[in-house]
Amino acid sequence: MSQNILKSSLENASFNIIFQILCRGVTFVLNAFVVRHVGQAVLGVINVRLLLLESMILFLSREPFMKACLTNTIEHNWAQVVNLLWMTVPICFLMSLMFGYIWLSVLSTSETLPSYYTFAVWAVALSCIIELSSLIVQLVASAFLFVRLKIILDTIMIAIRTVTFVPLILHNPENALLAFGIAQLVAAVFYTTSHYLYFHYYIKKLISVS
Repeated sequence: MSQNILKSSLENASFNIIFQILCRGVTFVLNAFVVRHVGQAVLGVINVRLLLLESMILFLSREPFMKACLTNTIEHNWAQVVNLLWMTVPICFLMSLMFGYIWLSVLSTSETLPSYYTFAVWAVALSCIIELSSLIVQLVASAFLFVRLKIILDTIMIAIRTVTFVPLILHNPENALLAFGIAQLVAAVFYTTSHYLYFHYYIKKLISVS
């Protein structure tokens, strides 16, 4: 058992390093692409306002539960853990409403924001709610060391977000925030759906073997 945990930890560290390098590379290329085709103002709105909004909602809604539920997993009553984790969805909904209002009404600016900014804010908020709908299976994957699953799904999600975002920018550069919002929603739907589909297949396979 200890050897399996050690092996999985080493795999996790290796895959995380590769994944972080991939993320940085994709982010750099996307930033260069946005600056070239849209401009620095839109890039600033995406990186500073919208991604900060996503980070705030996910951090405050998810991280306290993840930290609490991933400690001493052997002694967990998983039925109670699952019931507790469903609380993250309404909490995320409230956080999304609160921060969405702050981003749109409180954080005012003298400069004119790009078109579809309001749509992008609510798209990011909705994508956070969709992503947290699969938090239970994400936690199970982390607790039971499904290392490759996380890395593969995260990588595919980045690819889907990029493949969705880039053609929309090329087709209509002035609606960059519309493209960003759509890409966020598509990626979140994929991420949540793929987690449930994988564990549906995995449980079905275990039942058939037993």
